[in-house]
Amino acid sequence: PLLSSATLLIIFISFHLTSPLHTLPPFPIPRFPALCSSNIPSSPLPHQAAPVLATNIDATAQLPTPRLSPPSQSLAPLEHYSTLLSRSPLLTKSVTAAVIGALGDVLAQFLTPQAPFRPIRTVSFALEGLLVSGPFMSVSYAYLEDRFPTEVGSSRDKLQNAFQQLLVDNLIMDAFFVLSSFVTTGFLQGLKMRVIGNELRQHFASSWLACMSTNAGLAPVEFTLFRFVPLKWRTLGMNLTDVIWTAVLSLSASRLRA
Repeated sequence: PLLSSATLLIIFISFHLTSPLHTLPPFPIPRFPALCSSNIPSSPLPHQAAPVLATNIDATAQLPTPRLSPPSQSLAPLEHYSTLLSRSPLLTKSVTAAVIGALGDVLAQFLTPQAPFRPIRTVSFALEGLLVSGPFMSVSYAYLEDRFPTEVGSSRDKLQNAFQQLLVDNLIMDAFFVLSSFVTTGFLQGLKMRVIGNELRQHFASSWLACMSTNAGLAPVEFTLFRFVPLKWRTLGMNLTDVIWTAVLSLSASRLRA
């Protein structure tokens, strides 16, 4: 009889707990006199707005708005240049090469004060950078990064690939730059192709060796650019070093055409 009574009791309790018509009574929450004051409003329901507590703080007083310091203006040119690189990378790099070519020729003419300043020379180097060197550098550096990546892989592979990019740039690409500079600037300065051809046959090798000696001094900087600078900014870094390189090339060409 005891076991039957216990079984019936368990069945009754289980039915009572699982029935949708019955719920357990809420757990009694003790109420303390200090917390039952009518001055403290009860918690609002989710669809009700929370009441405002009466305090001694003036309701019309507003907290001071924090003043944010303006963004630094020193990075504004780089941010603008980065935006231009994202929108029109080829055009931006070509215009940059034109500016660098003009600066390199101005530096070369400044180093030879005995000769009068020739604006046509500066314009010819700027156009060579805009039409030839700039687009060629943009395309060739992208190809070198794809062929010898320095942004992915192990540290050893990155070092080897950066060195290979440096060799290709100094031995092959710079030879093309010397050739294009002679042809483009000579043509823009009004020289005939026969004269330009004679200059190349007689002085191309010596001009290329002069540029190679300059590359020897710039090799650590160029290696750092190939190894650590992202491809997006690499052409700009190389253009900055090309100010000296273009000045040497301009001096070599101007002595032949004096």
